[in-house]
Amino acid sequence: KAADFYSSLFGIAAEKMSDPMEYILLKVEGQNAAGIMQIMPEMGPIPPAWFVYFMVADVVASVKKAQSLEGKVLVPPKDIPNMGRFAFLQDPQGAAFNVFQSREMSEGK
Repeated sequence: KAADFYSSLFGIAAEKMSDPMEYILLKVEGQNAAGIMQIMPEMGPIPPAWFVYFMVADVVASVKKAQSLEGKVLVPPKDIPNMGRFAFLQDPQGAAFNVFQSREMSEGK
C-alpha cells in the first residue's frame, strides 16, 4: 500500500525486488530515489519511518570518520548481496542516517 501511495502522490515508478530481500524501489526518471521494506519482527518495536542514505565511496572509512567526530555506529558495515554495503550511524545530536557504497563503486565501475 505504501508503494501505491507514494508512486501515486509523486507520479513516480515503483519496482519490486525480491533478492536479497523483498524491497520496493521508488524511481524518479529511471533513477533510484527511495526504497520501501516491511518492518520485520527482529527489528524490534520501531514505527514506520524514512531513513536517509548518503552515497559514499568507502563505508568503512566513513564509519571511522563518523566515530572520530563523536558519531555512533548503530549497525556496523554490512554487505547486501548484489547491491553493496551499508552502515547505520547516529550523529552527536542523535539524528540517525545510513551510509551506502554501491557494488559498482566497490568494484571501481
